[in-house]
Amino acid sequence: MLDPDAIDQIARRHYGYSPCGWCVHGPKCMRNSCMSVNNPAQRMFKNLEKEGGTRIEIDCEKGIMIVRVTKPHPITGKTEMTKVNVDYHTIGRAFEDPPLVFLDKVARPFKVETYSKSRRYFWTQHLEPDPLQGG
Repeated sequence: MLDPDAIDQIARRHYGYSPCGWCVHGPKCMRNSCMSVNNPAQRMFKNLEKEGGTRIEIDCEKGIMIVRVTKPHPITGKTEMTKVNVDYHTIGRAFEDPPLVFLDKVARPFKVETYSKSRRYFWTQHLEPDPLQGG
């Protein structure tokens, strides 16, 4: 089970997402399968600027996340993806980059060290106070 307040906090960190109060079918939808603002364990967010329009719906009780985008994904061609048993890290990634949710396994490049050890030594040398200057 996910904490709804933690989901709200994750959504607030990402610029452009705002809570929305109804499912994709509109405010008068009465479908049992759709999420509702009346359920305190369900959260829905939208961002009209990201990927042509993105909606993220999370059912905190069941651990289900649904990501909907307006433009079809370039590789899979899908506009909707449902993930089951999600964790907070996966939810954060969905807010950060929604198209990544549509890919099962993503090859991420290794982190490259941005500076060498000699430069690190150089900077640490010059950051220490100089005894000759009274520092």
